[in-house]
Amino acid sequence: MNRKALTKLIGKHVQLLPKAKHVTGGETLDVTSDWLVDRMADDGIWISLPSGHGFNLRGDHYHQYSSDVRGDGFGTLVLTSQVFIEGDNIRLVPIIGKPGSVSN
Repeated sequence: MNRKALTKLIGKHVQLLPKAKHVTGGETLDVTSDWLVDRMADDGIWISLPSGHGFNLRGDHYHQYSSDVRGDGFGTLVLTSQVFIEGDNIRLVPIIGKPGSVSN
């Protein structure tokens, strides 16, 4: 996605594919909340959750955006990385294979 296309995502609520994983107490759970595309960053977009977790999603970590049946303000970002939330930290692990697939 080019920078001009990304600016159109500001203010949208998106699901990530694959879903982000929240790791806590030895358990790994899917993050089902929407992420808000807050603003443009130098090399990507800043996305955040209602929980306060947020990060700069750089351009090489997303593959495409698809609209959502919920309406114009919603969609899905297909990623080339798996997002993990561990406490206050967020890390991304590259996906080997098809974008949007689950990383092991």
